[in-house]
Amino acid sequence: MTRETARGTWRAAAVTVAFMLMAELYVGSGMAAILAEALQGAAGRGAALGVPLFGAVSGFLTGSGAAANAMVMPMEIALGRALVLDPAWIAAIQNSVATNLTMLSPIRVSMGAAILALGASDAALYRRAWPLALPPLMAGFAAVALLLASS
Repeated sequence: MTRETARGTWRAAAVTVAFMLMAELYVGSGMAAILAEALQGAAGRGAALGVPLFGAVSGFLTGSGAAANAMVMPMEIALGRALVLDPAWIAAIQNSVATNLTMLSPIRVSMGAAILALGASDAALYRRAWPLALPPLMAGFAAVALLLASS
């Protein structure tokens, strides 16, 4: 591994480790379970429809499937358990929506625009790109609806 490669990879590794540590604190402190209970108390079984939304927001904000999962997966699994929904399906919905929405994260859009030497503003790019968020969100909502209907 070259020195330049090592210098570039340590940041990504450090950020990933930081997200993992944050997730451990999040779960260990009981915060994930408390948030799940609050969501369930506020919305009942309909709180499960938040899973695709949390996945979308976490993927958009982090630009990384691993970071998105570390950020919200513990709370979503706790929510799934509280609602007596299969945690594996909750995890699958979270992961698939989050990883799909990483394509719209600001860093990825900026990098893509720079690589392609696009002169358009980020606002103009997002106006055209936001419809790409609909298929994964709709699939996530449909999967949650099926889970709710079958339980």
